[in-house]
Formats: sequence, structure tokens, C-alpha cells
Amino acid sequence: MSTPKKLFRSEKDRVLAGVCAGLAEYLNIDVSVIRVIFLLGFVFGFTSSFWVYLILWVVVPTESNAKQETRDILKENVEEIKSKAKEVVKEVKEVIKGKEKSADKKEESSTK
Repeated sequence: MSTPKKLFRSEKDRVLAGVCAGLAEYLNIDVSVIRVIFLLGFVFGFTSSFWVYLILWVVVPTESNAKQETRDILKENVEEIKSKAKEVVKEVKEVIKGKEKSADKKEESSTK
């Protein structure tokens, strides 16, 4: 008798949180199919795909922390989301600062 499959977020093949790779492994299909489904859902205004991804990120454990209590898993996943969000905000700020600097340089050169 085989052990039942369990859904985990992948730690090996992850782009953001490993949700798509974990689903693909669980469903035994190519991860690209799952990623395209989520991407198309998000692009075409189906915000439910965003919420499903976010909920799965919070609820589904990674392979390494699957034996922890659910409460601890949720706490870790929420902390991971917070840190990823901070990283994204930092990167966006850097991009904005870079564009502002280049705009200032263009403005200075055009006034000379």
C-alpha cells in the first residue's frame, strides 16, 4: 500500500513561493502549465487566482516544515510573505530612484 500524496510548496523549483511547483508535483503535471494558468488568470483580471495563490502560500507548508504544527506553519508562511513584500518594495524604490536620477540628469543636460 502506498502512502497518500501530500501537497507541499516546493523548495527546489520555486519562483516566488513554490506554490505552482508544489501543485504541479502533486498533480503530476508540468510546472509550466500551472504557472501559465495562474499568470493568465492574473493578467485577464481574475483576481481570484491571486487570492488562491496567496491563500495557498499561507496554508500549504514547505517540504521541510511539514511536520510542524499548523499554527507554526502559518506563522512562518506569513513571515515569509512579509519578508518577500519588503524585498519587492525595496527593489521598486531602487528602480524609482534610478529613474528619478536619470530624469534629473536629462533635465540638467537639456537646460545647459
